Amino acid sequence: MLCTTLLVLSGCGIGKSDTDRINAAMPVSAPIIAARTAMDALAKSLSQDARPIDGDYNARLRARALACAHGYQPSVFRTEAQIRDALPYKDCFAKSDQALQEWLARRRIGLLLAAPALRPIPPLAPTVIPAGGAIVQADFAARAGVVLVQEPGKYEVIDIGSGAVIAHGLTESAIAQSLSPNGRLFVVDRGGNAEIHGAEDGALLATFPRIHATDFHWVNDTGAIFKPAWIPDEPDGRQQGPVFLDFTSGKESSIPMVSGAVNHVVALPGSGHLFAVLAGNKMGEVGLTQARDHWDARLLSERHMPLLVSWATITDGRTADGTIYFGTGQSLQLLTLASLGMQEITLDPMRLKGAVPTPDPDRLLLTGIFLNAPGQDEYCVYSLRQRTLAYVDPKRLLSPRIIYIPSLRRNAAIEASRIVLIDSIPTAVPIPINDYLEQREQAVGALQNGAQPQGVQQGADPASALPQLH
Repeated sequence: MLCTTLLVLSGCGIGKSDTDRINAAMPVSAPIIAARTAMDALAKSLSQDARPIDGDYNARLRARALACAHGYQPSVFRTEAQIRDALPYKDCFAKSDQALQEWLARRRIGLLLAAPALRPIPPLAPTVIPAGGAIVQADFAARAGVVLVQEPGKYEVIDIGSGAVIAHGLTESAIAQSLSPNGRLFVVDRGGNAEIHGAEDGALLATFPRIHATDFHWVNDTGAIFKPAWIPDEPDGRQQGPVFLDFTSGKESSIPMVSGAVNHVVALPGSGHLFAVLAGNKMGEVGLTQARDHWDARLLSERHMPLLVSWATITDGRTADGTIYFGTGQSLQLLTLASLGMQEITLDPMRLKGAVPTPDPDRLLLTGIFLNAPGQDEYCVYSLRQRTLAYVDPKRLLSPRIIYIPSLRRNAAIEASRIVLIDSIPTAVPIPINDYLEQREQAVGALQNGAQPQGVQQGADPASALPQLH
């Protein structure tokens, strides 16, 4: 009878743990309660088991109470108000709540990252994918029928199959980019801070301060690799190496590479858990290993890349079969992913500006300039096996902006406010590299000087110095 009376009048603590009573006296903030409720709803909508998250959440609440109580143990008859008054470090709870809210945001991202594709890849894609404005850039999800289109001051997430806009929003001076493999998340660079948004509704899920979106790279359906913000108060002023953030647990693991920004993260052949981290003139081979409740990243090897490689400025890409990663400085750099061997293809006197894959893994569409005609772009197709070049007449291209869509295994042209899929790139007959470079240098030089190159008839296009297109 006495305990019953005390339970009603004073909140008797019999049957409750000290940590439960402390958390009841110092409850978590309303935003955390809202985030927790939203996560439960998301897990239910995705048919995912939220019980592991519940367990982790409750463990963090217990740790919150223990850390912030600093050894305080309320007597059994203390009320919540009395416990609250007795706790000496109330600001500790506010700081713990900030960390808890960040952890909840990461776990929400983890649920979305592990979910099925936002939209299926259409078996027959439409010829034209329309956008609402001039397309600045387009990023296609690797395993979903979704494209993220950046337009001046805004973005659109578009269903490839239907052409319907899934979500849209304003970016002002920011740039939206980097869709997750399943198309459910994307990154926005806003003032040098990486923002993670949900692709289905555009909602802001998390912000990573002082991390550029170009340095944030999705890794499978588990996490991301990025370079953390510089810590200015380190005694030697050095920067940290990259980290792997496991969104399935919210935990980070360090990748002990001495590097600047992370330029690219490339999946390597094998189990699906090996990656090359390209950072300046360094390349780290990183493996992911699964522990009981999280993923860890381990640096397996590190090597210097040739100084000629400037990963920050190259156009990155992968051949259609995924075996070679390539980039362009002034020359063409080829990274064989199975061996991590590097090869340079010099095309003097032509300087490369970009390279685009084609559905044929042996062929890359190159863009460059000849030194004797720096204002005139050159288009040609390079064969990796045959080491030949085939001329591409820019007048036969729908647009100078040609991209490759790996999920559709198709090239496409960006024309103002639409993406047009193309069946093939028209070329001349391939010829050996040296013959091509010699003939084209003469042709563009003659055109630049207003004269006709040798072997070209008066009034003919200098391109006719090469075999006709087919």
